[in-house]
Amino acid sequence: MDRHTKWTASQILCDRLVALLEVRIGKVAVNHAKTMCSLGTPNFAWSYHKKSTLRIYLYSKDSDEKELKRIEFGNGTVFVRKRPTMGSDWAQLSAYYFDLNSDAEVEAAIPLLVYAYENRTPDISGYFHPSEIDAENLVEGLRTTVTVNRYERDPKARAECIRIYGTSCLVCGFDFGRTYGEAGEGFIHVHHLNPLAKIGKRHKVNPREDLRPVCPNCHEMIHCRTPPFTMEEMRTKLSR
Repeated sequence: MDRHTKWTASQILCDRLVALLEVRIGKVAVNHAKTMCSLGTPNFAWSYHKKSTLRIYLYSKDSDEKELKRIEFGNGTVFVRKRPTMGSDWAQLSAYYFDLNSDAEVEAAIPLLVYAYENRTPDISGYFHPSEIDAENLVEGLRTTVTVNRYERDPKARAECIRIYGTSCLVCGFDFGRTYGEAGEGFIHVHHLNPLAKIGKRHKVNPREDLRPVCPNCHEMIHCRTPPFTMEEMRTKLSR
């Protein structure tokens, strides 16, 4: 079964969206995970597949409303909505979204995605899914207050983890460099064995004992329940 059959009409819309985007901005990196795709490096949009509907979350902030509404008024087909609540890092990263149900709506949405692409921040690198937002923010476990509490992370700890364990996933063994060549060299997520949000205070992280490199798919699966699955549990599931 190919991806189109498995993910229904919404994936066809997503593929069409990416093709049209690449005409405007060049090659778009796409990462698939379950029924979601992240677009770009750094990410500038995330697409969720809901049978025949494709929901697009834009990299956006509260302050983008005026410009997004201006673009929306210009196309008259796609209607941008704001999240009803903004109580998480993930929500604050993608404040605005819209739904697409046809090729015409996909075409009308391109200016909105180009705007998100042009306004993405260089401080966000790699692929991020909702569980990854809480696993990759920058001083380890330091709790700061913006509009919500956020746990920051030390990039030096991440780098040391990769130095110790390498960039292959320690659950499934996947290596981005081996598969994608130069474009994938050095890419990997770093998983905290003890979730920092659970610890709730500043603490010193030992990269050898507390961190492990994992691929985005395994990282998503680890965090698909609370508390997260252990590395051993995930390896067992994979072997089955």
